[in-house]
Amino acid sequence: MGRFNPNRVVNQARLYSEVIYDVVKSSISTGYPTDRKLASFFRKNKKFGSSDRRFVSETVFSLFRWWGWLRKFARSESVLWNIKDYNVATNQSWLRILLAANLLDRDALHPIAAQWKNSLKDFRTFSKYLETLGERIIEEKAAGISAIFKVQTLTERDLVPIWFSDECYIPKENLSLLINMFQKRPPIWIRGQCKNIVALCDELKKEGLTARRSDFLADAILIDQPKKNLFELESFKSGKFEIQDFASQVIGYVCHANAGQRWWDICAGAGGKSLQLASMMKAKGVVVSTDIRQWKLDDLKRRLRRGRFSNISIREWHGKGVPGRPANFDGVLVDAPCSCSGTWRRNPDARWTMTHDDVKSFPKIQLEILNKAAKGVKKNGVLVYATCSIFDRENESIIQEFIASRDDFRLDSFSHPISKKTVTGMLRIWPEEANSDAVFVCKMIRV
Repeated sequence: MGRFNPNRVVNQARLYSEVIYDVVKSSISTGYPTDRKLASFFRKNKKFGSSDRRFVSETVFSLFRWWGWLRKFARSESVLWNIKDYNVATNQSWLRILLAANLLDRDALHPIAAQWKNSLKDFRTFSKYLETLGERIIEEKAAGISAIFKVQTLTERDLVPIWFSDECYIPKENLSLLINMFQKRPPIWIRGQCKNIVALCDELKKEGLTARRSDFLADAILIDQPKKNLFELESFKSGKFEIQDFASQVIGYVCHANAGQRWWDICAGAGGKSLQLASMMKAKGVVVSTDIRQWKLDDLKRRLRRGRFSNISIREWHGKGVPGRPANFDGVLVDAPCSCSGTWRRNPDARWTMTHDDVKSFPKIQLEILNKAAKGVKKNGVLVYATCSIFDRENESIIQEFIASRDDFRLDSFSHPISKKTVTGMLRIWPEEANSDAVFVCKMIRV
């Protein structure tokens, strides 16, 4: 579709409103991750150019980011998600939602959003908000949306599920800070996978990217709102870096794998932390990467070839036994399945597709995996447990129950990656600390 043409904006606005409606409705009804749903849609619809894909994707995620407010625009959600196909592009509630989602995250009105505005029958113009609302603090955003769309009582707490406060036990001021961070578009973090990180940063800057090296982790590089596809860069194709959030890299930092050791990454997924461990070990020793999902391991195999790693062994694991002999690993990493609530900034759709019962179901699985992983740890070996959850029941409560049930593991101190102060075994990183996801990490030693 390419660049926007004034003569085609009306048709484009109609098409985009229908596409966004279908994607959001499907995500809410099925709980399927929105990023995968969008990727699947664009693969099947090649007519969408890069600018089209970007606008549609950004609008979808803006809509989920502010859904706690935007849902109030409709008489009821059941009515909203039952609009007839031929009415979607003209439905006034849906057009208001689309326009508000764009205003909340942009500092200027996009041509498509302007067309949505023109299609609203009773729209009241507030010029001071239409061009600057995206730059405002959250209280001013609430005031602007209330004034423009006549929607009242918009609060911070509306932006997270109603059961959120029952799970996230933090002081009121910290909760406000956390919600505010959830409402900001996240940057992309990458992990340098080459000897010269400075040279890599210079190479990325020549590509027009704002690459800034972290002050806390040597290999972590922040790239703020990239306009290029990182997967198309030669530096990525040659294995010089992997996309990995700062919070995820903290887990590898806590593991502190050394050359010649033997590690088991029990829930490896696509293997970001397996690659990090292998890189830390300088190709000396071995990382055994396991997962129940074969398609994830297939992705890891591709990443191994790109990074030219030879010290990672990949195996499918269904929760029975230990790869090789019991108690034969210097370290075992359990990056446990969890609610992923710490990634809500990056995956705002998950706030509204996950239920409270879903959250309550994770601890049993997490404790089972942790106990199975413990069988692989040798004497004086390390057991690291981590989640990208902010909920206590998935973090400290799991560790307390695990240690209370056995006498062969104790907490092991390590240095905080940001403050450099000694941490007595358990660590949380919050989004505001490093402009990243949230993460919980615990390090234990077998005694």
